[in-house]
Amino acid sequence: MGVVDAIVLAAGASTRTRPVHKLTADLGGKPVIAWVLDAVGPCVRDVIVVTSGDAAVEALVGDRARVVRNPRPEGGMSTSLAVGLDALRPGGDAVLQVLGDMPLVRTGDVRALVAETRPDRVVVPVHDGFRGHPVVWGAASLSVLRALDATTTARDLLVAGHLTVVEIPIDDDGVLFDVDTPEALEEARARVSRRA
Repeated sequence: MGVVDAIVLAAGASTRTRPVHKLTADLGGKPVIAWVLDAVGPCVRDVIVVTSGDAAVEALVGDRARVVRNPRPEGGMSTSLAVGLDALRPGGDAVLQVLGDMPLVRTGDVRALVAETRPDRVVVPVHDGFRGHPVVWGAASLSVLRALDATTTARDLLVAGHLTVVEIPIDDDGVLFDVDTPEALEEARARVSRRA
């Protein structure tokens, strides 16, 4: 399995859920970002949360993770990933790339992905034939991740055929579900209520 660190991407502007910031929105009594941190934290050595400097998001993270700021969040997810990679502690074998707006990802599913970690491969969850998140990038792929720019996404790397990608079947669609819209947030609230 090796040593795995997590980078939580949380620098988005939440334009589609305004006036509510999706990461601070209440979901069953706790904010969306807290659900993500609760799912990931027990499975990794270190958690880095990349923000745009949003004080409300950073306050909710508190001492549960290390916060680093992306000075160019408008540059897209690849810039946040680069900031997170630069903040990694030495000695890790892999990086778990986590989206901060996916509160239905379960700890057990994160553990299943981390358990398949190897330095020479990328581990991806799959539900109903669709690839989701989080994604575990083995150490050998980190140099490729660092080279991303605004024209290439991490997803592009997965389909390019240059990396060994291992798909792990997951029986819950939380690995596909994000809260990008007010409707999705309401659906997440309903699902959390049913899980309780």
